[in-house]
Amino acid sequence: MTSAKPLTRNQEAVLAELRAAGKPLSAYDILDHLSHSNIKAPQQIYRALTALIKYGHAHKVESLNVYVACTASREEAHLHNDLIFLICRNCNTVTETQSCSLQKSSHKLAQSHNFDAKLERIEVHGICSKCANA
Repeated sequence: MTSAKPLTRNQEAVLAELRAAGKPLSAYDILDHLSHSNIKAPQQIYRALTALIKYGHAHKVESLNVYVACTASREEAHLHNDLIFLICRNCNTVTETQSCSLQKSSHKLAQSHNFDAKLERIEVHGICSKCANA
């Protein structure tokens, strides 16, 4: 994670929206939610998201093309390169987690194929306990 840097007004607004939503949001969802603000164009949202990801405040869930606020504590911040997202197919809830043993296994697998893995995002799709019990 990059060292702390003051966020711009747009970055703060986008991060606040991600945190308040409590669910993954697309850039256009964020734009719709911030329509009352000075943010009027998708490019403003994408610039803010790019910076928030760079600074470790947010993540992109590639398979859904959505964004979530980072839930890792400061102690876990060093693990940002090796995230696991648990994604519910029913409610689209995304849970951010890490598993050192799974990450080590995937790194070994990559090495066994002479592949130098630089950044890992494992996305696991399934059913969350809330949906399973409903």
